[in-house]
Amino acid sequence: MRLINCKTLELEEFIGPTPYYAILSHTWEKHELSYKDYVSPGPLHLKNGSSKILKTCEVALGDGLLYAWIDTCCI
Repeated sequence: MRLINCKTLELEEFIGPTPYYAILSHTWEKHELSYKDYVSPGPLHLKNGSSKILKTCEVALGDGLLYAWIDTCCI
């Protein structure tokens, strides 16, 4: 399972037990960040669709969760 580390914004892969994580339930918009887009070179905040990911991580960290799962970029 891939999860976003909300502090580093890196994708981490877990095999077996996973830590607690936030899940974003959302409707897809025209510009969503895919896994391929997420791992491509360049700063995350400059990529189309990144605001949803950054806000999710901000909320997760505020709730005491280090990880988040978002279907568009974790699958």
